[in-house]
Amino acid sequence: MFSNSITYSFHIAQQLLAATAIVAFTACTDTITTTDLTSQTESRNVSIIPNRLNIKLKACVIQQIDNSRNTLSTPTGSDLLDKYLRDVGVNKIERIFPFAGKDEHRQRAAALNTWYSIAMDSTKTCGTRAATQNQLETIADYTEPAYHAVLESSEYIPGDDKLQTRANEGTYFNDPLYDKQWNLRNNGNIGNYTDGTGKRITSSIAHADINAEAAWRQTTGDPSVVVAVVDGGIDIHHEDLQGSIWINKNEIPGNGIDDDNNGYIDDVYGYNFTEDTALITPTRHATHVAGIIAARNNNAKGISGIAGGNGNPDTGVRLMCCQIFRNNPNYDPSDKHSSETIGTGDRNREAAAIVYGANNGAIISQNSWGYDRIMKQTPQVIKDAIHYFNTYAGGDKTDKPLMQGGLVVFAAGNDATSAPSMPSAESSVVSVSSFNPDFSASWYTNYGSWTDISAPGGSKPVNGLYPLQDGQPTSAILSTVPATTAHPNGGYAYMQGTSMATPHVSAIAALIVSKYGNGHFTAKQLRERLLTGVRPIDYNKYLTETYRNSMGSGYADALVALADYDHDTTPAAPFFLVNQATPDYGKIRLAWTSKNNGADGSLQKYVLYCSKNPITTANYTNKDVQAYNIPAQFATDNQVFQYAITHLDNNTKYYFGILAEARNGHQSTLTVLPNSIATLNNTPPQITPDIESERITLAGNDTKDITLRIEDPENHKWTVAFSTVDRLRIVRTQSGVNIHIEAKHYMPGVYPVIVSARDEFGAKSSYQFIIEVVADKAPSMKSQAQKIRLRLGECTQIDLREITDDEDVNSVRYELINSEDQGTDISVKDGRMNVMGSTWGQRQIHIKATDKHGQSCTMTFDVFVYRNEGIYSLFPTMTTGTLYLKVGDTIDGHVKWEIRNVAGKLVKANAFDTSSLDADKRTYSMDVSSLTVGQYTLYITCQGKTYQEMFVKN
Repeated sequence: MFSNSITYSFHIAQQLLAATAIVAFTACTDTITTTDLTSQTESRNVSIIPNRLNIKLKACVIQQIDNSRNTLSTPTGSDLLDKYLRDVGVNKIERIFPFAGKDEHRQRAAALNTWYSIAMDSTKTCGTRAATQNQLETIADYTEPAYHAVLESSEYIPGDDKLQTRANEGTYFNDPLYDKQWNLRNNGNIGNYTDGTGKRITSSIAHADINAEAAWRQTTGDPSVVVAVVDGGIDIHHEDLQGSIWINKNEIPGNGIDDDNNGYIDDVYGYNFTEDTALITPTRHATHVAGIIAARNNNAKGISGIAGGNGNPDTGVRLMCCQIFRNNPNYDPSDKHSSETIGTGDRNREAAAIVYGANNGAIISQNSWGYDRIMKQTPQVIKDAIHYFNTYAGGDKTDKPLMQGGLVVFAAGNDATSAPSMPSAESSVVSVSSFNPDFSASWYTNYGSWTDISAPGGSKPVNGLYPLQDGQPTSAILSTVPATTAHPNGGYAYMQGTSMATPHVSAIAALIVSKYGNGHFTAKQLRERLLTGVRPIDYNKYLTETYRNSMGSGYADALVALADYDHDTTPAAPFFLVNQATPDYGKIRLAWTSKNNGADGSLQKYVLYCSKNPITTANYTNKDVQAYNIPAQFATDNQVFQYAITHLDNNTKYYFGILAEARNGHQSTLTVLPNSIATLNNTPPQITPDIESERITLAGNDTKDITLRIEDPENHKWTVAFSTVDRLRIVRTQSGVNIHIEAKHYMPGVYPVIVSARDEFGAKSSYQFIIEVVADKAPSMKSQAQKIRLRLGECTQIDLREITDDEDVNSVRYELINSEDQGTDISVKDGRMNVMGSTWGQRQIHIKATDKHGQSCTMTFDVFVYRNEGIYSLFPTMTTGTLYLKVGDTIDGHVKWEIRNVAGKLVKANAFDTSSLDADKRTYSMDVSSLTVGQYTLYITCQGKTYQEMFVKN
């Protein structure tokens, strides 16, 4: 998936449902087995419908209930089912595939009628649900969570209004925007320019399109061919889609009756599965997809559709609306997590929408949605729906005999990965990747051996390519979008993605059926024509190594898809050019040729086989033999092909075989390379650490720097990976990596780290070191209040280690960090602090104590330097009312005090006990406001000793 300024993309987000098992059964008495649809190796969340379970009931249960009703409440008629529902707190269940009236017999034949959806009681505990799993064995064949379908929110760029009224000269149809549709006709002149350095930038190459005009000379689409658009809602009133929307002729609109007995009421244009209504609500994504397929041609409006007819009403295919997304009323464009559309929610009806298409005459199912890439399997309910469409579409369901069976097309996805995307990677569907107007793979497209074909998906400006012109994209896909206030008849906009590439393929498939469809034409024949209907070029010439032979069978070409070919020819066997076989590190390059060529249909592709065991005609299709499909529809007689098989084991023998396959699917005999070929012996990179021990013990604020030198004996390029990079600071250098570790980022424990070095051919070596973080407390003072009392001029020494609490106190370092003034002479050395009282008064000393692991604390000392050991201070020395006496530490117990004037006359006296004083302040207050102005002396007597200080009364 991706999100950007002009692109719609898709994915299905998922999230595991707590304690809801994914279980599969085969009989009423089978043992429960679990199947997890997600990868356990990824941490990404998977979004599922909370408390919702899809369940496939056993035939014996179906026989006991009223299966014709879409919703069943308890009692259902089955005691076993009722008991299970009661135990999980549910009183009703709903059919996933609604009762289909006249088509119900086919749904029953495919066992679709056995699928039900259960809304679990959210108040039930996980234990309760787990306890009911044994009951499932008696009632269900298969159970799985229900997954949300979500289209990514994305902005788009509207088409310029001025372009919508311009007539095109020399174009096939008179649609005014046709010259902006490079995907249909690319003359190689869009987005090409010379940059500021004089370099020529090529954004388009002639014929990087689907060759639509040549195909239109044969057919522009038959109205009997119906494409089911399983997506959001199509704007059925859009000016350029009028005449292309499928109409259910047997349904009377608005009468509230299921006139045609198909299980749906008033479904004239299709059905809105998001709200269980026939009212289609338009969305941008679906309308854009619809326009690519069948915007009306030659109507002097908008764009041209690939299968949109020639202007006559009885031409062009029809589009059936199977709506599974609707606009999100709470959408916030400024919130990157907000989605523009929402799916069917707990209605869980995506599978039903696919089946609806088959039951109502569609023969092609167009799907530009998928599942999150964490999904490793497609939900079984979707698989069953796809199988139903492939099997039961067409036949007597179409207006005239067209095809036996149906074709399901899915977008490959926009994650820029080769990892299979579900359901697109299913062999039962056609998977579509995306290319740009210069034949390159779109930067966002998914790719790989699991994709089937590629089509134009377009691109926004990127890396100097595909620029804007007059504010409009040159290289994205232009199509229809719903009406707005500015465009009440419908608008036009540019988008990009495999979502846009996929309807190109669906439309070409519709053209094929329009030309060749009859009562004997089969879906298998359609698939063969479609996947071999690719442009006769070697697309690898335009691709980087990443995408080589990974864009399916080739680039879709409507003309080639419509061209007939020899259905009986069998290609000649190719032969290896043994002298050109070249072993290498981790790969082997092979060369071969044949008498076949693509022009006459005798060669569509080569299939190359590789195995560690000898290959024979009896075993080349075995699972242990790897097959590589190599497109060759462009080949000429005796053209030499070369192909490098990579990611092979080093110093290992491999055996090879090859055959040619014609467009008709016939294969030549197998040619086996006479001898095995061994890959070169590749020595892995060597990792040399600069530490002696692989165990690094740290504590506190310890740090450690490690250098790992990495050398490759063959001088191959190498990459390095870590089992964890959390909390490590890593710097890659030309010769290795530097690793910085800080203990403070870890809780006490043991943390192994594995460093892997892999060379460019896959040889790998590893080195492990262990970070052990041990618990260690920072140093602290044993007592928070440390008081120092000094007579003026007195010196004292304090052993700081004796008042420090630490696991290794002898390793603690002490540093004077500040004192409040110069009234104290202080020195710190060898864990001892020397203090001299040089000036009378009170101050603080701060000492920083740091342990061997870099942890520290601040030790604070209150220092008081006095002149009088009995009276530390008398303040203020000039007072008008209250006098404060701070007594010395020698004063303890009963204190008698008296005040005398300069003549020695007693003017005031009293007594107090030090126990009444604040223990920290040890200060006593006296009211001297009644004294006359003058000088006085305070005398205090305690334990037979008398101390005196003078003060002045103002």
